[in-house]
Amino acid sequence: MDNLGISGSGSACLEVAIKMLAIAQYESSGEVGSLSHTKLGTCMAWVFCWASMNSGLGPTSMTSFRLYIVRHGETDWNRTRRIQGQKDVPLNETGIAQAALVAQALKEVTFTKAYTSDLQRASKTAEVILQYHPSVIAEKDKALREVYMGELEGEPGNSMKPAPSKETTEALMRRWQSWYSRSVVGYMLSKVKKGTAGGGTGGPECILVVSHGGLISNMVRVLVASGVVLPARGVVVGRCLNTGVSIIDYSESIQGRNKGIYLNGTLAKYSDVTHLARTNVVEENVDERVCDRAIP
Repeated sequence: MDNLGISGSGSACLEVAIKMLAIAQYESSGEVGSLSHTKLGTCMAWVFCWASMNSGLGPTSMTSFRLYIVRHGETDWNRTRRIQGQKDVPLNETGIAQAALVAQALKEVTFTKAYTSDLQRASKTAEVILQYHPSVIAEKDKALREVYMGELEGEPGNSMKPAPSKETTEALMRRWQSWYSRSVVGYMLSKVKKGTAGGGTGGPECILVVSHGGLISNMVRVLVASGVVLPARGVVVGRCLNTGVSIIDYSESIQGRNKGIYLNGTLAKYSDVTHLARTNVVEENVDERVCDRAIP
């Protein structure tokens, strides 16, 4: 776990938590939202215990961060309800237009950091958004790819074809958790330690992430079910639509006798598509639905 900036007991915490998360999700028959909050909350508490055990940070004032998580624009396979997985399917004409609309909606946000899946439907969406933010270059990361669907990729969304090589729940969660610990939690804590946190304008520091429906849905549902991120009043984790914008606000707090730094998250929005006025939007993401099936 050295690549996460985690060592010693913190690494052990993460290893145990990931295994417990996979077992808990398997027992829930693939529906992350139905997990026991007590069981999953305990697991995720272990995942994030390294923040206080390994940061070596002293008391500090509260600092806010804002994470914008955007799903890519539409592709022809979205439109025809074919399972994409990690096939590198490009945006179609509608998807490019959707990317332009979400870019317009986010043009006043001051992004300081950006991450994207390396698959072109996501990286192109990020590229269009960042046209309004020329000083920010999106970091492409394979960890943000859609769930690998194996033999199901290219099949109709209702296909029941066996897919023995499909990415397991444990592998999926390990993948995004590794990225999240390194690029989100690790980055935020490093900024706090250096005393450079914040957007520099009195508002929160804003980070852009562009990824895929299956991964976004799994990540947000697990974070919410764990209690690491709490939904704001009226926010429901439903379908993750093309160019849907989800926002997680983070504040830091000092807890425990060791005065460890903790990041408290609030899900302010989930898959908001008001920029599209819901015009001709594909309402079902077959990758997300297939991802939610129980994986032995």
